[in-house]
Amino acid sequence: MNSDNNFSAEVVSTDSVVIINEEVSKNNSVGGDKYDVIVKGLIEKLRPLIRRWKSRDIGDWNSWLQLLQKVMGMVQSDLVGEGGVVKSVVAIDVVQGLAQILIDENVANLNEQQMGTVKLVLSEEGANLMKASTGFLKNLMKMMDTNRDGKISGDEFKSFWKKIFCCC
Repeated sequence: MNSDNNFSAEVVSTDSVVIINEEVSKNNSVGGDKYDVIVKGLIEKLRPLIRRWKSRDIGDWNSWLQLLQKVMGMVQSDLVGEGGVVKSVVAIDVVQGLAQILIDENVANLNEQQMGTVKLVLSEEGANLMKASTGFLKNLMKMMDTNRDGKISGDEFKSFWKKIFCCC
């Protein structure tokens, strides 16, 4: 395995996700087996959650972003010391794996709108949107956390939005 830790990538297609995952496995301490174990373990852990989703959840992009946020939190503890790109790729792989479960196990029960949302999650556009949302939220949180304690207090939240919308 290559021990060179230089890694940067942009998810530009579903094929790129596979390429990035191979590069993550080659260039970081998350080896192929460990990487696969983490992704598969999180998919299995979250499978019951996906099965309990109501039809409105399946067809709602915000539900998928909330799931991504939950997965990112779980990945933080599984990949301590890894960079944000690695964690993001792992989280997106988990979310896409869960979306594939819905296709594989419930395809007959999904309506057209729900199927469209699940296919978006699995698409290159969906991967790009999820990747962008993780970076955006991380940067937004950094801007709000003025005392750099890793938490957003009520005062920090109000102060931030007051700056954005000066009329508040």
